[in-house]
Amino acid sequence: MAVFDYRHYELAAGTMGLTRRYFREVNEPDTVRHRFTLMGPWEVVAGTTNTLHYLLLWTGAHVQFWKPMHEPTPPPSVGGS
Repeated sequence: MAVFDYRHYELAAGTMGLTRRYFREVNEPDTVRHRFTLMGPWEVVAGTTNTLHYLLLWTGAHVQFWKPMHEPTPPPSVGGS
C-alpha cells in the first residue's frame, strides 16, 4: 500500500526561484533521509500565480502510521461478557 500526500504553498511574490532552489538543495536530500519520494513539483502556468504544488509518495514504515485510519475498530461489547 502507498500513501500519496498532496501539498501546495502560496508563495510571496518573487520567491519562486528561491523555492525551486530550496527544493533542489534541501528537499531532495531529505527524501532519502525520511524515505519518501517526491513525485514532482509543478506550477500553474496560466495567469499569474505564486502557487507551488507537489505530490509525495510514502511507502514502507510510514504507511503503517496511516493504516489504522483505514481499518475500522470493532464496536465495544455490550454486557461485559
